[in-house]
Formats: sequence, C-alpha cells, structure tokens
Amino acid sequence: QKVEEILQRPDADVNGVFAGHTALQAASQNGHIEVIKVLMKYDVNMDIEDKDGDRAVHHAAFGDEPGVIELLFSGGCDLNARNKRRQTPLHIGVNKGHVGVVKVLLDLSCHPSLQDSEGDTPLHDAISKKRDDMLGLLLEHGADITITNNNGFNALHHAALRGNPRYCGPFIHQHTIFRIQFIPFTSLLWSHFTFLSQIHPTLS
Repeated sequence: QKVEEILQRPDADVNGVFAGHTALQAASQNGHIEVIKVLMKYDVNMDIEDKDGDRAVHHAAFGDEPGVIELLFSGGCDLNARNKRRQTPLHIGVNKGHVGVVKVLLDLSCHPSLQDSEGDTPLHDAISKKRDDMLGLLLEHGADITITNNNGFNALHHAALRGNPRYCGPFIHQHTIFRIQFIPFTSLLWSHFTFLSQIHPTLS
C-alpha cells in the first residue's frame, strides 16, 4: 500500500535509481512479490541494468526467488538477458546453487546453453559446482554438450579436467557417436589427456 501511495505522487518515478538499483531490482532480489505487482501496474521497465549489467530477473536469480522469475516472465522480461559478464539468469542460478531458480527458468523455456564471457555454458558451471541435480535438469531440457568454452573444453572435456569421472558417463551415453575434439598437447592439458585415455583407450 505504501509503495502505491508513493507512485501516485506526480513527481514519482517508478524507474528511479537509488543506491545503484531500481525498486524493481531490489524487490526482485528480496522476493517482495506484492511490491512487484504494484510496480508492474505502473509500467515499470524490466530491462534497466545496474552497474554490473544485471536486470531484475538476474537479481531474482541471485536471491533464489523462482516465484519472482515467474511473475517477471508474465510481464515480458527476457529470461536470456545477459549482464556484463554475459551471464544469463540461468548461469547465476547454477553458480549460486539455486535449484528452484534453475528449474523454473528451464520450465519457462529459457535457452539452456548460452555462453558467458569465458565461453562457459550453464552445463560447464554445473560440472564445476559438482551439482548432479542441475546437470540432470540441464540435460533433460536439451543442453548442448558439444559447446566448447574459451579453453576449448566441451562438457566431457570439462568433466575430465575436473577429475569427475561420474559425469563422463552421461555425456558419452547421450551421444553414442560423440566425437571428442582433439586439443594441442600442451603441458597444461597433459593430465586431461591421460584421464581421457583411461576412460577411452582408443585415444591412447
């Protein structure tokens, strides 16, 4: 009620920035759904970015607020928006370990395989965080296991480099004609090749 009273004033700016954030960004991160509904009545701009390039939907992902994401989506927000590190809300949900956020984003048909500034997809991040639950969700929603990051690693490479053999099986099983992309053998990659040789003898 207080928010609506303020917005009814002639000098009120629904998109005003205070301490680097809009009211929508702050409400989204803190899960204030009723406040967000009021802001939406006054045609709030969902695409405004903070200094890091994060929009309201990114803030909802940071705050572990899947209900807010659903509400923002109903108002037309872009689930695939990228911040200055080219991270989508899905990247943030995976990195923060917010499985509810990851599930609702995927259920709302966000893109499962966009790359951040390091070339990492949410699948790379799930492997790094050793999150089997998120890995499963991403694969169920069509995440691309062949995309390589800036270091030349696809999902299988990344799992091997991280020393996580249990993640290799699902990738090989999913693509029975999976073609491993060869990388120049530098000293940095030697341990990676040794591990792959153990699970796939034909590479030796």
